[in-house]
Amino acid sequence: MQLAVFSDTHGNIGPMCAAIRAWNPDIVLHLGDYVRDAQTVRERFPGLDFRHVRGNCDVGMKDEPEKLFLNLEGVELFATHGHLYDVKWGLDSIRNTAYFAGARLCLFGHTHQRLYFEMGGITFLNPGTAGQGCELSAALITLENGTAACRIQRIGE
Repeated sequence: MQLAVFSDTHGNIGPMCAAIRAWNPDIVLHLGDYVRDAQTVRERFPGLDFRHVRGNCDVGMKDEPEKLFLNLEGVELFATHGHLYDVKWGLDSIRNTAYFAGARLCLFGHTHQRLYFEMGGITFLNPGTAGQGCELSAALITLENGTAACRIQRIGE
C-alpha cells in the first residue's frame, strides 16, 4: 500500500495534484493548513481514499479532526498537524502522545521543515511544505506486512 503525505499547502494545490498523478498512491493524507485544499483535491480524485486533519490556519473548521489514529497494513499510525503539540519548540509532547497511543509512525507538519528519524521504536516524519517556500516536498510511504518504508521527495518542479 502506498500512502502519500502532504502538509501545509496553504492554497497551492498544483504540486500536490501533480504528485498524486505521478505517484498514484492508494491513500492520501493531508496534515492540515488548509483543509479546504484537501477537500478540493479530493473532488479532483474521486476514487482515491483521502484523509485529513485540520491545522492552525483552518479557522472555522471545528468539525474536522485534529488527529487521526489509523492502522494501515499492520502499522499503527498517529497523524496530526503539530501545532497542538508545540512541534516548533520540540517534540516531547508529540513523542509522548505517539508512544502512549502505541503508534509506530508519527506524521505531522506545521513547521514547513522536512524531518525524518526514528527514536524509541517510533518513526517521526514531517513531509515539509507542499505549498509554500522554494523547496516543496511531500512523503511517500510504502506500508506492507507491519512495516513502513518512508521517503521524502521534492515536488512541484
